[in-house]
Amino acid sequence: MSAITLNCLFEDDTPAEDNLFIVDLNANDSVYGLKKRIKQEVPNRLQDVDAGALVLWRISVPATNDAHLQALALNNNDRMRQLTMIRSLWPTQPDNANIHVIVRVPPTASLLTEQEFVDYVEQLPPTVMYTDEPRSSGSTILQRPRVPSKVSKWTGFREQAISHPFENTRKLYAKPRYKSQPVVTSESRLHSILDHTIFQQLNVLGHSRNPKEGFDGIYRSITQFDPDFGCYCFSNDDTPEVFLMPIEVKTKWALSEDTHLATSYGQGCYVNIIQQVYTYMMGNNCEYGILTTYEQTWFLCSPQNTRNLLISEAFSRNATDPTVLRGYAFIQHLAHTNYQHNQLLQKRQSRSSTITTMPPPLPSSRPKRQSDTQSTGGSAKKQSTYNLRSSQSRSGTTYTQQKHSDKDYPMEIEFEEMEDLNLCEYVGSGHSGVVHKGYFQEIEVAWKMCDVSKHPKTWAELLNEIAAYHTMQDIQGVYIPRLIAYGKVCGLLYVLGTTFIVGHHPVSPSREEKELAVAALKAVHKHGILHNDIRKQNILISWNDQKKQCFLVDFGFATRSTNIKAMKQELQLLWHVLST
Repeated sequence: MSAITLNCLFEDDTPAEDNLFIVDLNANDSVYGLKKRIKQEVPNRLQDVDAGALVLWRISVPATNDAHLQALALNNNDRMRQLTMIRSLWPTQPDNANIHVIVRVPPTASLLTEQEFVDYVEQLPPTVMYTDEPRSSGSTILQRPRVPSKVSKWTGFREQAISHPFENTRKLYAKPRYKSQPVVTSESRLHSILDHTIFQQLNVLGHSRNPKEGFDGIYRSITQFDPDFGCYCFSNDDTPEVFLMPIEVKTKWALSEDTHLATSYGQGCYVNIIQQVYTYMMGNNCEYGILTTYEQTWFLCSPQNTRNLLISEAFSRNATDPTVLRGYAFIQHLAHTNYQHNQLLQKRQSRSSTITTMPPPLPSSRPKRQSDTQSTGGSAKKQSTYNLRSSQSRSGTTYTQQKHSDKDYPMEIEFEEMEDLNLCEYVGSGHSGVVHKGYFQEIEVAWKMCDVSKHPKTWAELLNEIAAYHTMQDIQGVYIPRLIAYGKVCGLLYVLGTTFIVGHHPVSPSREEKELAVAALKAVHKHGILHNDIRKQNILISWNDQKKQCFLVDFGFATRSTNIKAMKQELQLLWHVLST
């Protein structure tokens, strides 16, 4: 036996099945080698502990027998000595259903309990230094965002955070460590500082819980809109599974640091900023959220089934009673507890419900079109104009959408709720947005979407793609997907919906598939359009009525052109791409 797998457990960690960790090593290693591997496996917990100082015992107890483990008397005979070879302790692979090694961390002043960690004041997060000139205001102009009915102070949040009891018996965590005074030159730089100084520190606590919790960037597979950071629950393989709340970051150039936002609502850009965070919360069905400049942090709550928004007083970076780390950790606890409560309610409700594989129910009322306006004398419709880029100027000629009846597609719509998209599956993401599968009026739709406050260039590409689809209306459903609907959601998210194509990208296409792709591109060219983004990822081969079809997708970079030479070059490029 050259390799061995050992189930290890820190002393007093129960339930064992949820807290054990697995170490693989060479059976010819010594116990000291095992200690080093243990430290590599759980670096956060053993950051300030020398591997040689760990104390290990060899045991053989079922991982399901917590009572036995808690009553276990660790005696000197079972203690593993530094130079003992692993193969002499386990000549054969031990039963993988058992705990094999108990790990004791020696008492040390450098380790803290969870409560000591969030209350640590010997070293506080460092102040930041801003450059003289602002690089980005960070302000956001919103059109029809979610608007809270009432904004008021979150009274009692500070006192609740102070009194909340964090775990205070096991010294598991190294002291928080901070770098020297960082410099802020832009909002993205502030993101990096916040991530290292606040989120990575708190993740030491969250990653030791079960299930794991943590702060991280945005995982588009489970979030709508694009807040700067999110708080998550993670699955056993460290995949983000649940989005708990959004975190939005602003520089001092966008948000003054000496204000109580609840009383300042309605002044200057604070309206846009507060409504932006509120929209992120509502769009992701989150009851909690965070707004921060790093120097000051506000905690937000919108109680369930209300449209009210509560905002705490600001927590300063250098506050000590409570610390800002305690504020973050407390609202993380509230968000996770709220999620667990909602899950329990859903389970109770589902016991009496019937499981169905049908699409989600359609909204009770059709979302409003953006082209519908109310006037004193009745309703009126206005034409919507989109610019398709010119291959010469990139700003091009103008295409005007024709008026449609209420039943016609495509429709420009003002979606009031994310639920109107009936999202059911994350498909992927790229330079031109995130794609989800969903339904619109019983049609299976691929929704491409972007947060217009964070990605104005992507928004411009989506508008350009809409113009291209309108120009090629007669080949929709034949060589390109059919455009179904498009518009804004909550004033902050822009979506473009096309028919969902079930197919595959041409990895090793046959000659027939190549010729189908060429025919599709020629059809696009006949409408005076260059695709400008020929890649296998933008080609789909599908079967329809036992017949192959080829669809070209993603027209975000498309331009108008009558240049025959450019069209020939694009056809040659297509053939080359399909042949490699």
